[in-house]
Amino acid sequence: MRDSENAVPDPNLGARLRLIREEVYGPNGIISLAHALGLSAETWKSYEETGDFVPAQVLLRFIELTGADPLWLLSGKGDRYRAGTRRMPHRTDHNTNGTAEV
Repeated sequence: MRDSENAVPDPNLGARLRLIREEVYGPNGIISLAHALGLSAETWKSYEETGDFVPAQVLLRFIELTGADPLWLLSGKGDRYRAGTRRMPHRTDHNTNGTAEV
């Protein structure tokens, strides 16, 4: 049996993912971030809402794109961003029909 089969989803992880995504990609940036991660927007939204098990390669890419501190992301302890790595907010958000707005 794999460890993930016994693990309990961490809803706080989802909240931390959402917080970073909103700070870097904006409140409507799910589509942009999901695209950058090679995921559907629905999959990313599920990670944010439930704290479901995010694959390690997705978390690593998220950290790389956003500058989030891995310790803070997984535990809520420490600084939210790695020193000197916080990414500038993206200026483009997506509206409800999926087209970009500036």
